[in-house]
Amino acid sequence: MDPAQALGASKRAVEDDMNQANEDRSKLSASIRGAAWRAVALLALVSWLSGCAGTQITPDEDLTQPVAGAEDGPGMDTDDEASFEVDRSVPDRPKTAPKRQVSAASRSALSAAISDMDRGDLAGAEDQLKDLVDDSDAGPLASYNLGILVDRQGRSQEARGHFEEALRRDPELAPALVSLVRLYLRDGDVSGALRTADRYITARPDNQDLVEAKLLVLLHSRRFEEVIRDAKQVLRADETNTRAMVAMAGAYTSLGKYELAEDILKQVLKGNPEPYLKAEVHYRLGSVYMIQERDGAAIGAFRSAVNLRPDFAEARNNLGVLYHKARDYENAIVHFTEAIGTFPKFKEAHLNLGNAYKGQKSWSSAEKAFLDATRIATDFAPAYFNLGVLYLDAQFDGRDRKEQYQLAIDNFNRYKAEMKASLPREDPADAYIEEAKKKIELERKREEMERQMLKEAEENPDDGFDDGGEEGFEDGGDDGFEDGGDDGFEEAPMDEDK
Repeated sequence: MDPAQALGASKRAVEDDMNQANEDRSKLSASIRGAAWRAVALLALVSWLSGCAGTQITPDEDLTQPVAGAEDGPGMDTDDEASFEVDRSVPDRPKTAPKRQVSAASRSALSAAISDMDRGDLAGAEDQLKDLVDDSDAGPLASYNLGILVDRQGRSQEARGHFEEALRRDPELAPALVSLVRLYLRDGDVSGALRTADRYITARPDNQDLVEAKLLVLLHSRRFEEVIRDAKQVLRADETNTRAMVAMAGAYTSLGKYELAEDILKQVLKGNPEPYLKAEVHYRLGSVYMIQERDGAAIGAFRSAVNLRPDFAEARNNLGVLYHKARDYENAIVHFTEAIGTFPKFKEAHLNLGNAYKGQKSWSSAEKAFLDATRIATDFAPAYFNLGVLYLDAQFDGRDRKEQYQLAIDNFNRYKAEMKASLPREDPADAYIEEAKKKIELERKREEMERQMLKEAEENPDDGFDDGGEEGFEDGGDDGFEDGGDDGFEEAPMDEDK
């Protein structure tokens, strides 16, 4: 066989290897596609327990407003009523925290600080709130709002101190307790969260507003039957306690009783609750619709939530997930970016932002978003998996392909190390690692073949070769591999624990 025939046979062998790898890749991608989307949706839905600590409040906001009147959410049917039973035989209703009496001057200063927060002037808001923390009337609210502000900036330890100071000054301030408990849960300290909630609730058994903090811990701990039991106990004494109703709806959602959860949440909306709670109810409804794949209704509910609370990072994240599912990557990126702007350490939003950029084939932006997620949480396994997929599929300008595929292997291995015993039996990471190894070997074969072709061309200038440029190779740019699709999330299999 002459040199030209040998090189042609070698070229065909490499092409056959490429085609086979491409076919294997397609089969593997199809096998995980359904599970991948469900996993991403679950990831978005758990964030309401562990995202931002809370929202700012002023003395004007009545956090214990009773259920009365009627108001329907967008696109919601209101014919069905909640079917849960409440025993109202207890004659005496417990007390709730009284509305704080704050002077007109302090009220104005608090409102100005919160307006600064809404406009994004966090430094100005922080200065104003610090000037108010020693105020005899407004001090607890100033400390609470300081906690919200610094938590948005990722300063969680400072936030905890501010919430504790707010509770020291006013142990009845339920939003401060709820926000403090959320911080414990976000840090994985469930026992600390429960001890803190129990301490304040036991000391003030007449304040049913404080019970919300314990219900939050029970929800986080997946003790759903206890949530329902304790919420009903609150409602026996205070049938208008909307917080207990919302917690009960959360438990029913987690138990798969979606219609019952939806009915309870609609009943809360009929009472026209204060804006913060109303936004949360729309968010919970959106989460129910999302699980049921009622995407239009879910988008409407999440939009209502962010209209009431533009800083609602979890609702923004879920809107982004839904837009991504519809392949509207531009709007997905807008909402993920807004969520991160409100809560910079929202690692799930960074992960989802990376997948939206991947859908646009903006490889470098996707890489940055995934890396940002790993910097926020070095043990965040899904980010390493998505980096692995990105390095396996993407075509970065000027990057050595073998080095890129090695990065894929490194990140899949890191993903497996972080998952440990939680790694699913059918997880595709090992198959992707083998694929990356094959791609590295194919790149080596191609480089060697190109070297041989150039050498033959130099040694035999009249044999018909043209500097290796007409043999179908384009500087390693188009190797026949798929780019991984443009849906971003299909390559991100993860279970609820991820």
